[in-house]
Amino acid sequence: MKENIIKSLIDLRLIEATKKKISHKLITIAENLGDPIISENSYGSILPDYWEYEIDDPYDADRISDAEDNTESHIGYHYDSLKHGFNFEILLRSYDDKISLLRANLNGATVFIEEDSVVRGYVPKPEWEFHMESLYEHALKIGAQKSKIINEIESEKIKIEKKSFFQKLKSIWGWGE
Repeated sequence: MKENIIKSLIDLRLIEATKKKISHKLITIAENLGDPIISENSYGSILPDYWEYEIDDPYDADRISDAEDNTESHIGYHYDSLKHGFNFEILLRSYDDKISLLRANLNGATVFIEEDSVVRGYVPKPEWEFHMESLYEHALKIGAQKSKIINEIESEKIKIEKKSFFQKLKSIWGWGE
């Protein structure tokens, strides 16, 4: 009996979180207002095992990786609203363009967590939901500004490519003289 009540409460919370589009709003806030999380990967980042080598110099130039061998990958976003006077934090982790973790914390306590597109926990509190709504509205404005700037940059690149193409035609074939 008690397990059925707990299960129905969990189901009701999942439905409420889905209706309120909590995941979508948190993702929008993290992507537009948060800072990117960058992972640095290196093929030569493992320290050498000195006992493995039978040579005198374990720092052989052929065995040391260059800085060019390092790669960076974008693995998510982190946002906190401490600068706005509210202890609210969003962590968004993604791998291969799939969201692996979405977590929101209020005063250090987790109020929403989603792992691999499955909501694992949701604590409905007007305190953090109101703050999330205001951040979401602000994030939408910032996202619109970012997309406008990106579109302007892309259109400028297209204009430059067209101009260079016509200049090549003109120089090669004498077209347009």
